[in-house]
Amino acid sequence: MLAAARRERIGGVRRRLLIAVALPALLAACGGGPKSNGEAGRTAEQIVADAQAAVRTATSVHVTGSSAGGGTPLRVDLELVAGRGGKGRVTANGLTFDLVRIGSTAYVKGDASFWRSFVGAGAARLLEGRWLKASATTGDLATFTPLTDLERLFTTMLGAHGKLEKGDETTIGDAPAIEVRDAEQGGTLYVSTRGKPYPLALAKGGAGKLSFGAWDEPVELRAPPRAVDISTLGR
Repeated sequence: MLAAARRERIGGVRRRLLIAVALPALLAACGGGPKSNGEAGRTAEQIVADAQAAVRTATSVHVTGSSAGGGTPLRVDLELVAGRGGKGRVTANGLTFDLVRIGSTAYVKGDASFWRSFVGAGAARLLEGRWLKASATTGDLATFTPLTDLERLFTTMLGAHGKLEKGDETTIGDAPAIEVRDAEQGGTLYVSTRGKPYPLALAKGGAGKLSFGAWDEPVELRAPPRAVDISTLGR
């Protein structure tokens, strides 16, 4: 009797262990785990087209990294909101500044070297540590508007390419991705193979790499207080 009871207890423990081991696989098979979006099985052209379509539905993204496109060294750390603008820090040609754009208005704050380059030594002393407010559609600050326009930025990055070739499956951070290589102009695009096919990174070899994350996460855009209107500087 005791031996039989012991065998029954051991059998019960084994059954529970088997259930515990099998449960994650069963959940994944039934849709309980992360699902592939099928991008790894598509052509290079389809993958890029799907990424472009996904970007058009996105509400926000965090863009970080560096680029030397057009011969201008550029480093960015920007949070973009579709249809509204963006905020963050930009370093262009060695000059670093903070940038906020909300609709048709842009705000910029730089250090002394930035202001000397932008408005001259005299005004630089007055503007150091202050935010400058100006139009985001015309004038000097309009140059930076494309960096804070989510759809426009990705249309430029994903739309200009040569012949495409599909690469390997890989990971960007912890996210599974598929490579798409530009066989003519160089560079590799990494597109998510889980969930929406969002771009995760764009590498240009020696010309830098941009990473894209925090897709669709909330981003608050707020106008900096006490910004100096650029139109008053000449008065």
